[in-house]
Amino acid sequence: MKCRYRYFPYRIMGCAPSSETPITPRKGNIRRGSIFKREKVSLKIDKNVGLTKTVPHVIFVFGGPGSGRGKLLSDAAEAFGLVLLNMERILLDSLYKIMEDEEDIDPWKRSNSLQKLVRSKPELLRVDFVLKQLTNKLKTMDTNRCYLVDFMPNLKFILLSNVFIKECSNELRNFETMYPVSFAIHLSIPPDKYEKKKRAQCAQIQTEQKKQNEATTQSDEVDTSRTSKRFTLHHNSLKHFLDYFSKHDKLVTLDVSSGDEDLIWERIYENELDKMNIGRFQIQVVSLSDIVNDEKDEPVSFI
Repeated sequence: MKCRYRYFPYRIMGCAPSSETPITPRKGNIRRGSIFKREKVSLKIDKNVGLTKTVPHVIFVFGGPGSGRGKLLSDAAEAFGLVLLNMERILLDSLYKIMEDEEDIDPWKRSNSLQKLVRSKPELLRVDFVLKQLTNKLKTMDTNRCYLVDFMPNLKFILLSNVFIKECSNELRNFETMYPVSFAIHLSIPPDKYEKKKRAQCAQIQTEQKKQNEATTQSDEVDTSRTSKRFTLHHNSLKHFLDYFSKHDKLVTLDVSSGDEDLIWERIYENELDKMNIGRFQIQVVSLSDIVNDEKDEPVSFI
């Protein structure tokens, strides 16, 4: 039996053979009126995207706040038989081990002790050290599997570290001498779309809270400001890593700004029908949006 994960990059490229594909991970109810005014999901695939000839297969994934990468990666792992590796967790486990070796740490003060440790030893956040922890982890894993590496941490003190967020071509090249990266996936939310969404959310909050007191409104405005700053921090932190994979034409950029899981998965899958050779079958492809005039019609009229 062939490994399901081998079809993951081809699903992204829309050319997996239909007889070998897993069940789509889409969940939930069908969206009412989804054939009308649907938001477009952009998908850009560089020419060198594909699985490496060597094993294990390693795929890096990048995404910031609001990208939904946790859910998307979980669905992809379940559908394609992939193994998820969280780089933040791997790094923290390594740092906690160093702390335990040096002194007894109160479990309730681990976070403060951790930040104190990296302030005194900033080299523990260097890109080469982080990648070394990933290398050590992969050495313990099954070489016949495919690994999705959720690479970017969420912790602010890591993202603010100038030894981690830096030009990192040499470090990534050294890592790839042992574990070549098949390609990287960027779950992207363009800044202009993010700002548009935040403005809409702010307007909704103001409308909903007209009946509430001023203090609550001010609190929500502060939360919105913090969210925007967090997005900007993550967006800027990704640049050097994305530049590396883009330079080598090994980057998949998927626009997830719609926040609609169904739309995102449909964009990944939609090219498969176009790749099928349906000429030898008596099949005609029909789009409902071309034949339905009134979106208010009942489903029975569509049929």
